[in-house]
Amino acid sequence: MDLIRIGTFELYPSERMLRAAGKPVDVGARAFDLLLVLAEHQGRLVTKTVLLDRVWPRLVVDENNLPAQIASLRRVLGAGAIRTIPGFGYRLELPVSNGKAGEQAPESVASPREREPPQLLVPRRAWPNRLGSLVGRSGDLAELQKALGQSCLVTLVGIAGVGKTRIAQEILAREADKPGNGVAWVSLQPLNEAQHIPSAIAHALGLALPEGPDGFAALRQALERTPVLLILDGAEQFVATLAIHLTELVSRTQGVRALVTSQVPLGVPGETVYRLPPLPVPERGMTQTDAARFAAVELFAERARRFSARVRDVSQQLETREIRNASCTTGQSVTYDASCHLLYGQHAGEAPLKLVNAVSSLELARLEGSERCCGGAGIYNLLEPDLSARVLDEKLAAIQKTGAKILATGNPGCQMQIGAGALLAGMDLKTCHPVELLDEAVDLPSFHHPLRVRPLSCAGDQRRKNRHGVVRTYEAFGAIAQPANVSRLLCCAFRIGEGIRRINRLDARRSAFQHEAASRVVEFHSLAATLGH
Repeated sequence: MDLIRIGTFELYPSERMLRAAGKPVDVGARAFDLLLVLAEHQGRLVTKTVLLDRVWPRLVVDENNLPAQIASLRRVLGAGAIRTIPGFGYRLELPVSNGKAGEQAPESVASPREREPPQLLVPRRAWPNRLGSLVGRSGDLAELQKALGQSCLVTLVGIAGVGKTRIAQEILAREADKPGNGVAWVSLQPLNEAQHIPSAIAHALGLALPEGPDGFAALRQALERTPVLLILDGAEQFVATLAIHLTELVSRTQGVRALVTSQVPLGVPGETVYRLPPLPVPERGMTQTDAARFAAVELFAERARRFSARVRDVSQQLETREIRNASCTTGQSVTYDASCHLLYGQHAGEAPLKLVNAVSSLELARLEGSERCCGGAGIYNLLEPDLSARVLDEKLAAIQKTGAKILATGNPGCQMQIGAGALLAGMDLKTCHPVELLDEAVDLPSFHHPLRVRPLSCAGDQRRKNRHGVVRTYEAFGAIAQPANVSRLLCCAFRIGEGIRRINRLDARRSAFQHEAASRVVEFHSLAATLGH
């Protein structure tokens, strides 16, 4: 027969019986269930929500039922057996232990304060995500953990962007991995007023504050004997408030610790301040190999790799969808030049080419040396104009051999470089983005199966009106049929193409821009030659 000792009382769950001095004690069914839940938590705070869910499962009952059942239990167990935490719930103050039927109860029972302190179950929804590995902060992390073991209030101080939040997240994750540890993350940056700080802390702990002006007082009552680590991130805007109330919360409770990240210390007695320095950086003139050993460079490289892995070109998004061959009435010859950033950086050199191939009526001419640079390379054409010009001449010669009148490339910088070079060389060549070709093909009726159009309705209609004066429904985008979000991707491509056309609204304006760009390049080369002499 199972037995739970609650103070001098014996609780038999399987028999649903409570005994005192060996004699049965009459308690109601709901009060018995309530006592079972409180005993399971062994001195921890049990919120009203948990009690209602456990004692009245799948029933909608008023909270006023709880005080009535608690009162009946107090009449049996004693007035001080169950403590009310205003606005939060209840806590069993009597010692709880497991035993076997027939065993004698221990002569002396440890008081609640002598027992192992209760633990608070903090919901993980309040925890931020870890941002990869911690780079260059192993020493700082060890010092912080040491400080938290010696002090109840530690403030991590440093300039903006130095990494305070990241190292605090690591502290959070490591403390949470320890069995029985309560830890909560409280982000203070979104708060506009200091009066919302108690609510933010309660939310992180999975509690609900009672109505009243002093939220910190209610927190002190709820956390009086509960060991928990509060990590308050971004406290510099509330230093004055936290200096008073957080100090009281820590000093008037037995197990609350606080780690605060701020640009300035709180300036209170008993505070341990740990100043987080910037990561060391390489000195000027160091080799790339030597510089890579510095933590700041390692961190930058890691974040760059993570960011690069998330970047996708619009052509990569569209190439994964089944695109129906688009029929274009122009019949012009087009060639494709693979931009270096897509080919070598994102490894997506073939994706834009697939978009060009989707326009079936275009005559695609293969460009020899498409994988080679056009000479633009960011600002390389300004830093090394002579070498850039020679590379560009080779590219233009290869384009001329194709006989194409249109060059498609996925990099606007390549468009400018090749377009300006073609203009200076007197070539009849139009440069564009592959999405522009696809967008023009989408505008043609032959691209749809069947073409479903209807007049533009009220002003609230969000459908886009095309150049022919009709509104295409999503069914009109039959070229990309499944799944449903493909239509959204095509709309995105349409907007990109529309934006490019807006920049180059008319061929005359485009030519004027390229003439201006070419003139500036010539002026720059002339000035560079003059300065060289």
